[in-house]
Amino acid sequence: MPPKNKKQKEIVQDERLQAIILTDSYQTRFEPVSSQSPRCLLPLANVPLIEYTLEFLANSGVDEVYVMCRSHASQIQDYLEKSKWSQRNSPFKVQTVLSLESRSVGDAMRDLDNRGLITGDFVLISGDVVTNMSLEPVLKTHRQRRSQDKDHMLTMVLMEASPYHRSRSNTEPATFMVDRATGKCLYYEQIGGAKKAVSIDPELLTGIDKFEIRNDLVDCHVDICAPQVPLIFQENFDYQELRNDFVRGILASDILQKTVYAHITNQYAARVESWSTYHAISQDIMERWTYPVAPESNVIDGTSYIHVGEHIYKENDVILAQTSRLQRCVVIGGGSFVGAETNIVCSCVGKNVRIGEGVQLKNSYIWDDVVLENGVEATGAVVASGAIIRAGAKLLPGAIVGFNEEVPAGAEVAASESKMPQLKFSESAAHDDGLFDLSDTSITSLPGTGSRRKGRTLSTTSYYSEFDSDADGLRDEDDFDKEAMATVTRSMENNHDLDTALLELNTLRMSMNVSYHELRLATTKALLARIEHFVATQTLSLTEATNKIFRKWGLLFRRQVFETEEQIDLLNVLQQQCLELENRSDAASILMRALYILYDEDIVEEDQIYAWWDAPESNASEELIEVKAPAGKWVQWLREAEEESD
Repeated sequence: MPPKNKKQKEIVQDERLQAIILTDSYQTRFEPVSSQSPRCLLPLANVPLIEYTLEFLANSGVDEVYVMCRSHASQIQDYLEKSKWSQRNSPFKVQTVLSLESRSVGDAMRDLDNRGLITGDFVLISGDVVTNMSLEPVLKTHRQRRSQDKDHMLTMVLMEASPYHRSRSNTEPATFMVDRATGKCLYYEQIGGAKKAVSIDPELLTGIDKFEIRNDLVDCHVDICAPQVPLIFQENFDYQELRNDFVRGILASDILQKTVYAHITNQYAARVESWSTYHAISQDIMERWTYPVAPESNVIDGTSYIHVGEHIYKENDVILAQTSRLQRCVVIGGGSFVGAETNIVCSCVGKNVRIGEGVQLKNSYIWDDVVLENGVEATGAVVASGAIIRAGAKLLPGAIVGFNEEVPAGAEVAASESKMPQLKFSESAAHDDGLFDLSDTSITSLPGTGSRRKGRTLSTTSYYSEFDSDADGLRDEDDFDKEAMATVTRSMENNHDLDTALLELNTLRMSMNVSYHELRLATTKALLARIEHFVATQTLSLTEATNKIFRKWGLLFRRQVFETEEQIDLLNVLQQQCLELENRSDAASILMRALYILYDEDIVEEDQIYAWWDAPESNASEELIEVKAPAGKWVQWLREAEEESD
């Protein structure tokens, strides 16, 4: 470490916003394909990975982009020179930096410092990031903090995600301790292998009133850096990694005395850092969780994808046999041919792919110029460009076929060492004094000196800690609300069966000792959020989305509503939550259709509908009356029909 009085380089900052893209991960997770092509040029939903990063930077007002390259640097340079980013109308100036001797992020940052390219605060990002977030609020907050805290070196962008969120990498779970008042990061550690707990020095909490310990965050490696960051790497040659060395070193150093902050977003942001995240993010793109980042955006010149419904995207010149079938979540590139009796589901097919008859593709990724002969079966597999899979061959889950390889007829290809693993999450947790258990769950805060509320069992996924007079007033209802919504959302995303979802919800409700009212509230929020997602991403119309969600997932209420009073409570909850929708103009239509479906599915009865309609709670404000008004004719018809029946 340098002595305190070491002379620092003078850095003159200007107003240009620069970005540094690190194209190397300095790992081998994408072998064997990454031995022939750089990771940043691998296709994700038929788009080279680096294009997602460059589009994000273009939308963020970046003026200069430096692309740091080591492996396959000439391929990256050639690609960028031929891309739209090197044309005159490009929103920024892009330049490749050949850092051929770099063996780590630390080496790349030291090389950057030696070149003297940095002139001010800059964006540091990996070349495999997919995000739809806006960088503007992050930059604004970073600059405000920098003006108030001259030692502020780094703002990390982290995405909030449940432990079951499929874009979370299961390879390097990380733990962050954050000051809730300022967002300052107090502690960071990666948890892996047999290690399930961290021990935290109480001195870190000196002067901190409220803090959170989180391992429910996706570290997408989007950072806003002060211009001094490369210099700190230069002065600390043992710093190799950005998080484990640089961030941990700053937080632990009494000499450097620099600060790091966390910006937590609920927008989509994730890295393609392994085959499992490659699969997860591909599915997220096809299911439109990343909207407006979607295949039909056609970010590559010369592409012509259109969205034809059921999350199916194809270019204009695709030829499909009449008896072939594209099910949900399929991207298929131009010039491709699909033979008779072939079935494709949850898969991406590149350009100029020839698929024979009777082929079965599921959760697989077929890159450009591949040939799949008759009767091929592939599940959870990757086939790189130019490969040929002969008739009747089977690609088992996790199989990876390299560039231009040939699989013999009838052969079985097993999972490679770089297979796409199934994500597994621990449900257990144990808490000892000073030792926090950090199994792969969503811990949003941990109790300090406060005691638990009697009669409540805390979940392993969300704890709050407040060093004030309310230290024992733990926000269990808020924690349950988040976890129950995540459970319902996960069930809808993964199309779980209803019984499984009901079991998970009931187990959660009992473990946290909450009422059925809270369960109804969380379920309603999740269903309405899913409807909003479908409408916002133009996947379904408002009517289609409401029918789709409430016809299937509204049946969850059958195990949440037992008494007549609970039926009325459900309708009050639905009415109130419709008012909370971001697009208020949709509220009345959703309420009216959901009300009909709940009645039609025998979840609420006529008498309880009348009781709710007339109840003071549902007429307590003009807004409540307005949102239910369109349903008035139907309620009136229902009453008249009952009278005629009598």
